[in-house]
Amino acid sequence: MSDKSLFDALAKGDEQAFTVLYEKYWEKLFVVALNRVQSVEVAKELVQDLFTDLWKNRSRIVIRKNVSSYLFGALRNIILDHIRQEIVREKYIRHISRFHHSQDNSTADQLGLSDLNNAMKEAVDHLPPRCRQVYELSRNEHFSNREIADRLHISHKTVENHITKALKILRHYLREYTMLALAIIFLSLS
Repeated sequence: MSDKSLFDALAKGDEQAFTVLYEKYWEKLFVVALNRVQSVEVAKELVQDLFTDLWKNRSRIVIRKNVSSYLFGALRNIILDHIRQEIVREKYIRHISRFHHSQDNSTADQLGLSDLNNAMKEAVDHLPPRCRQVYELSRNEHFSNREIADRLHISHKTVENHITKALKILRHYLREYTMLALAIIFLSLS
């Protein structure tokens, strides 16, 4: 059976066709992912994500050239997303590390930071439940919008809307702490 026939059967929900494609391409895709990310666990996870997406979106996927080209192209995109996420996480960790090292330990600064943290927690607690859930996955657990959408079974656009709404509410709620936050950030950068 050709890849095209297998994919056509997969698009109709044929689990056997999915299994055949999985077994045929898993190792080849894994090797490509491993060469790019240099981690066995991450490579396995990325290839698994590819096949999970393939199954979930089987009826909507359009193969323009051939199944092999589609799979390797989709893997390339997943790897690029992963690399972008890692870059953002590393920048965030470096920034937080610099902030903690450069922070003045005076009592007034500690109280101000404590007040700001308490106000932020209170503001987040006032978000609507789903909006708060999306915000916390994004900001506290550093999930990408795609990961949040997959995890909560909502669209990517809905995730973006929840984050936009959360930030708007938080800005409004925390406007009195804006000057304090700017001062703390400014001190952390100097």
